[in-house]
Amino acid sequence: MFETLLSPSEIKLYGRVLSALHLLGKTAARGAAGAVKAAYDVVYPPKPSQQQPTAKDVLDAIREYIKSLLDECAKKELLELDAIVAATYVFEAARVIAEDKPVPSGLIAAPAGTPEAVLSAAKDRASDFDYSTQLGANQFLKQQLLADGARLARIYGFSFEGHYYDLPKPALFLVHKQGDALEHGEFGRTTLEAAGVMAREWEFSDSTSTAHNVRKWSYDKGDFSIRLDTESGPFEQILLATMRGASPLASGSDLRTSGSDLRMSGSDLRMSGSDLRNRR
Repeated sequence: MFETLLSPSEIKLYGRVLSALHLLGKTAARGAAGAVKAAYDVVYPPKPSQQQPTAKDVLDAIREYIKSLLDECAKKELLELDAIVAATYVFEAARVIAEDKPVPSGLIAAPAGTPEAVLSAAKDRASDFDYSTQLGANQFLKQQLLADGARLARIYGFSFEGHYYDLPKPALFLVHKQGDALEHGEFGRTTLEAAGVMAREWEFSDSTSTAHNVRKWSYDKGDFSIRLDTESGPFEQILLATMRGASPLASGSDLRTSGSDLRMSGSDLRMSGSDLRNRR
């Protein structure tokens, strides 16, 4: 790859795609809106109906809409499953109301179990997938989340300005697509383009000409992303220890403190790269 004036601004991330979590993309809003429309057409038909619709009729309409999405997917006219997933979430929210289960006071205006209540629940759940109402002009992060191929990956290290840095603790980052395989040059070593380092005594794990376990993503340092720091362990360690034995009256402030501690768990990530320019 040729060097450009923007090359020094490039950050290369190294890690593996997280297959257990899935980010819903652009088509999720379409599926959610379609489920609501199917419910609306039953509750408020264009022509007067002699038979009053029931909550079950509304659920059946949403179910039929989901079936049509499945048929569309089977014909490969629907490239992503996000629309089906979102429509299913809307259906589950509507079913709770349709089955007359306990509903928090003030959640909906109509009594639970009525078609109007089911429609209201469907609209409320579908609004979670509608990003068009968000304020702000730049919406950089929104664009990254809704970009094609957005997903989460566990990142173990990165290279920047000719140096490679291991993260003290692997973190989850928002990336796009499956990432690139590490290119190999002579003697089976990864190339300068792949590693971002001119000379080194190490090699990437599982980095061979046939194993593509480790993937690479290249971004400009000014691009927006999301970092998620995971913490696991017994509740006594990850939750109760943050309270530091304070009184119940101070529990609110302790929760805020626990949040700062969670952020501190990833502060080393920033520290690992804080002296990038000093390590030339």
